[in-house]
Amino acid sequence: MFDRKLSNIFFMCLFLYYFEYNYITTIHYAMETIKLLEFIKGIELFKGLDETELNILIKNIHEKKYKKDELLFEENGPRKDIFIIYSGEVELFKTLHFGAETKLSHFSKGDFLGEGSWADDSPHSTTARAIEETIVYSINRNYFDENGPAAV
Repeated sequence: MFDRKLSNIFFMCLFLYYFEYNYITTIHYAMETIKLLEFIKGIELFKGLDETELNILIKNIHEKKYKKDELLFEENGPRKDIFIIYSGEVELFKTLHFGAETKLSHFSKGDFLGEGSWADDSPHSTTARAIEETIVYSINRNYFDENGPAAV
């Protein structure tokens, strides 16, 4: 009898732990989604999208974190994603003969780069490097292929 009560208590605790974990995870996901939605609404590239289109877009966005000096993409590499900077800074540069670099541009929060990925299959003509710890939201080119002109 005692073992059965102990077993029931154990399973009740396990159930409560599972329920609480899922509840907290769901709330966290909802808060992150709202934060992302508000951020994306402020990006010029997506200003014309309605709520339905924004929700579809949100499902196709992935957060990526880059350490200082880590490359987002490389010159002559395949175009795969559009990057929207959430925090941090990114520099765009070209590598010249003998490895010398020419800095072309500087990007920070709210800026986007790599938008040529939806236009064609040509390789990147530049390299993008995080100049500090950086968080970006990326959208794979497949999103634009599947959603056509309505995607932007």
